[in-house]
Amino acid sequence: GGSGGSVRLKQAVDTVRAAEPNVVLLDAGDEFQGTLFYTQFKGDVAAEVLDALDYTAFTPGNHEFDDGCGEFRRFVERTHVPVLAANLTLPPVGKPLTRPWIVVERQGRKIGIVGLVNEETPSLASPCKEAVFGPTETALREAVASLRAQGVNIVIALTHLGLNVDCELAGRVDG
Repeated sequence: GGSGGSVRLKQAVDTVRAAEPNVVLLDAGDEFQGTLFYTQFKGDVAAEVLDALDYTAFTPGNHEFDDGCGEFRRFVERTHVPVLAANLTLPPVGKPLTRPWIVVERQGRKIGIVGLVNEETPSLASPCKEAVFGPTETALREAVASLRAQGVNIVIALTHLGLNVDCELAGRVDG
């Protein structure tokens, strides 16, 4: 019954899910900027919202690294939503922070969701020096091959690259 961005979004998502329970809800990043909520609470609010809306998957944008890897790590450890980044390597501290992809099933079809982070993130934000943002095309090719070998019917590239780059990448990578 409330109003406001996240409340309205939750109401819209709940309405869609009530009519169509096979929804795949994805977030392509940059949850860390744009509001005073982030300035005050950092990634805590973003993690709560992702969890409340029960996203299927999340891939980080460049702004998730504006405050280095520590805040990103804290956010990932807090959320229950799978954080996908096939072309990101971070040194492990405990369990790995991200996964390259997940497989979900809807109406008997296997759907692979691959996360890709912008390769330019080191020049767009302030990640820790240990973070390696690898080539997106190589990561996607490897992910598609692995997912197809597992019998995945549909592959979704969940990216923070920009629409033009997404279209070019989809044109170069079969599957």
